[in-house]
Amino acid sequence: MAIQDAFYNAITEDRNSTVVNTSESIALAKIKTALSGRYDTDAVFGSTGEQRDPIIIHHTLNIFIYLLYQRFDPRKIPENRKAFYHETIDFLEDVAKGKITLDVQKAEQTETEIAYKKMDIKDYNL
Repeated sequence: MAIQDAFYNAITEDRNSTVVNTSESIALAKIKTALSGRYDTDAVFGSTGEQRDPIIIHHTLNIFIYLLYQRFDPRKIPENRKAFYHETIDFLEDVAKGKITLDVQKAEQTETEIAYKKMDIKDYNL
């Protein structure tokens, strides 16, 4: 069976397969990890329909599809899928570092976090 057939069958015929569920969980976890602390991940992933962010969907699917290919035959992952995956990982690293700002709900900061950001080195008598 060709990888495309296995991929297609995993998506269409066996939607509840372990491979599909695991790949989906890992993809979501990678996105949530990059967004956590800066964005309200419950709000981001709790939105539905038109309220879902297309950039988040795009990058989640890039990871998900790559992981499916990887599980069926890692030697036959199409070059464009590898490129999309690495582009997504680079994007998520930039989001996590604050180099890219997303148009989604930001996480609420605690009073301690706000105070910490306002502190100046001069506040310490070193």
